[in-house]
Amino acid sequence: MSDLKCARGEEPELGPIGQAVQEYKYASVELIANAPKKDLAAFRSGIAEYVKWLKSLTEVSVNVHQVTLSSPMHFGEVYERADEVVGNVLEKGPTSLVFHLSPGTSAMAAMWLILATTKYPAELIASSRETGIYKPEFPFELAADYLPRKAAAAKGTVIRAAFEERTPPAFDKIIHRCEAMKKVISKAQRVAQFDVPGLILGETGTGQELFAEAIHHASPRSKGPFVAVNCGAIPKELVEAEFFGYVKGAFTGADSPRIGLIEQAHEGTLFLDELGELPLEVQVKLLRVLQENKVRPVGSKEIRNVDIRVVAATHRDVEKAISEQRFREDLYHRLAVGILTLPPLRSRPGDLALLIEFRMEQLTESLASIGKLLSGLR
Repeated sequence: MSDLKCARGEEPELGPIGQAVQEYKYASVELIANAPKKDLAAFRSGIAEYVKWLKSLTEVSVNVHQVTLSSPMHFGEVYERADEVVGNVLEKGPTSLVFHLSPGTSAMAAMWLILATTKYPAELIASSRETGIYKPEFPFELAADYLPRKAAAAKGTVIRAAFEERTPPAFDKIIHRCEAMKKVISKAQRVAQFDVPGLILGETGTGQELFAEAIHHASPRSKGPFVAVNCGAIPKELVEAEFFGYVKGAFTGADSPRIGLIEQAHEGTLFLDELGELPLEVQVKLLRVLQENKVRPVGSKEIRNVDIRVVAATHRDVEKAISEQRFREDLYHRLAVGILTLPPLRSRPGDLALLIEFRMEQLTESLASIGKLLSGLR
């Protein structure tokens, strides 16, 4: 209503949609309007006048998608209508989406949040008269716990296992019995089922790569490749070539073309260990890959499409790194959808003895194999 009143000259300050189109430049503005049944003609006339006013604020096209709701607070209907409209818009081929949380009811804001974190890789924005446009932060648990039942049921037994006590086979390598690890694994199972980026935090040695690999094998991408990269082990001058690949002659020593790590993970999962070690200039390009799903090898003019899921890990204090301008805040927000914080062994009561027992069994089996090999050589 703030936008409509401003368009009619009843309020001097812009509403949330007006603020958004003034602050950012979009390829198009797609509005969803739930038309009341009583006076549809007057409603359409009012919307037409509003669109005319909105076009005076932006040079891009403004399209209205009229839908019918029994109530603007009916969560199921709001979800289904929004999903239908976004699906139709995507058929036109946009490369990225932005969902605005502020216009509409609380049910509408909640459904945009869920759609952005479970089905469509969309950026979220919100607005207020005090702060203007801003990017809200939210916990992944909201999306995982309140996914509409209809969508959750469609994922079958795999998604149900994520909400139950049992641990799926993908997580068998994670030896544990403590409650702290059970909670992290339960959350990891949910993260695995939704094709969203993940960020694993924790001290060195807490099992970050084990979790990343388990998430991959428990996800719909399990048949694709799992590519693990230690960002801190790549010399800075070679990071870009390693990540994006290169063509023959791109630089001294590039005697033949090479596919980069990002392309190697196509249709699978790219695990970036020690993400905080990446140079800032590479962080910028990685963010662009996550936004556009495209990559350009070093020395090439060709842009290639990629379909990857990124799971990153770091033992560093990310907030401190951001404040010291050693890590990009926008990249953090892009990755920090499914956040897992792994507890150190000292905070896992009962797990030390279990891990020692597991390791002893491994050593016993290794010694037995060596014994058999030596006996065969005699």
